[in-house]
Amino acid sequence: MSSVKWIENKLNAPEYRPVTASDARAALEFWRGAPFYAPSPLVRLPGAARELGLGALALKDEGRRFGPGSFKLLGAGCAMARAMLGEGPLSWEAASNPPRSLRFYTATDGNHGRAVAYLARLLGQRA
Repeated sequence: MSSVKWIENKLNAPEYRPVTASDARAALEFWRGAPFYAPSPLVRLPGAARELGLGALALKDEGRRFGPGSFKLLGAGCAMARAMLGEGPLSWEAASNPPRSLRFYTATDGNHGRAVAYLARLLGQRA
């Protein structure tokens, strides 16, 4: 008797659509509209650069990213705004005053889960 049970996800998207440059620009503009947005700082690592034989080395510090301190907030925020606004343009202002309210669920209490909860509060939604 097998202890493995196959379960098919009947709710998955029929096909994968890769992220485009246009998607990336829309996400950047969405976050630039947030009143608390600031680019992540770059931390220069001259010692590591010398050791590796590089002219320069920098680390993008996502540890101070908004509230939860995680880059996970970026993708979660765009996905949540898209769910609230549909296929139209993404903007922080529109997401802050969406045409409908939603309750957001996530299957983790890790960085992604904390990001979803944090953003839901900021956008006046439930999580």
